[in-house]
Amino acid sequence: MKDFPKLSVQRLFEEVRAAGYAGGYSRVRDYGFSWRFDGNIVV
Repeated sequence: MKDFPKLSVQRLFEEVRAAGYAGGYSRVRDYGFSWRFDGNIVV
């Protein structure tokens, strides 16, 4: 996420899904939001 600060959560989900991630969108969304709220990503 640090390398791609403007990456949307939906796009991140699509990328990890293509890499074999079997989890759901909400887990990826929560992870993405945690980065934004920690100040690691400028929205």
